[in-house]
This record gives sequence, structure tokens and C-alpha cells, in this order.
Amino acid sequence: MSYTKNPTDPTGIADALTTALSMNAVDTSFSADILAAGSSVTLETGDVVWLSCIVHDRPETPQIDFLTVAIAAKNGAPWIKPNSQPVCSVFWKGVWPENLAALSIDTVRKALLMIAMGEAQPQVPITNPDPPPAAQQQDALPVGDVATSWSIRTAIQAATQLDAALTDVL
Repeated sequence: MSYTKNPTDPTGIADALTTALSMNAVDTSFSADILAAGSSVTLETGDVVWLSCIVHDRPETPQIDFLTVAIAAKNGAPWIKPNSQPVCSVFWKGVWPENLAALSIDTVRKALLMIAMGEAQPQVPITNPDPPPAAQQQDALPVGDVATSWSIRTAIQAATQLDAALTDVL
């Protein structure tokens, strides 16, 4: 798996972002911050994805919260499903303050963006504190199976199947 950064973003990304946040019950008042932090990439599959990750600490949690958004694009604009929702992935990830201090905001953001793109882990390796024979490198944010549900590749695969013509299975 791989990706290349695009020089321009899909048109209409602001509207798709507002819809993606709303359908995931995320406050849209800070969407300007999310837009400013975003950029577009092309996956090795040819799929174009707009991504963003920001720190937005939610007062109801004890951790420092990161909001990550990935929106798929098709033909230069956000990919909209027949139900008028964008093909997207929106998720929160909390990081304990001491872990964030050890890793840095940039490292956590990069790890979350890699997870959102569905890139194989570890993409953001750090030294493992466990002694050998344990692996001496681990991913900055080991998230396990949940990463599949956060991956825009999963959303693209589902949308592609929904777009396909129905076939008679009998």
C-alpha cells in the first residue's frame, strides 16, 4: 500500500466535510480548523482521498482527543452515495497526556492519518520498551482490529459494492 500527495483538493470538500461531521454527530463549529489541516492524496489503487487530523480536546474525556476525517473523491469531487452521504471515515482517538508528551502531536497525527488511509502498520514506528525477544519497534498507536473500520479503504470498498449493478444469484 502506498499513496502520493496531490497538489489540489477535490472541489466541494467543505460541504462534504460538514455532512460527514454531522452524520457522525461531531460539532461542525470547528470545521474551518479541519479544512485548514487537510490535504488530498491518491492511493495506489487510484482512489483519491482528502484527509485531515486535528487536536480537539473534548472536555468530557480525560485524554487529549484527535479527530481524524477521510473523505473519498470521484471525478474531482467528493464521492457521494445515493443516500446523499459522502464516502468517508470519521473517528476520535484519545491519547493520554504522558503518551502524547513522549510521542509528540506530529507523530500521533501521522499515525492517525496512516490508519485513516488503511496503510499497513507500523507506518509510524517507535522504540518498544519491552526487552528482546520482543520486537524492538512498534507502531506509535497500536489500535488492532478497529483500524479496519476506521480505514477509508473499507468505506470505498463498501461504496463500490453498493454502486455495482445487482446480479441474479439464483
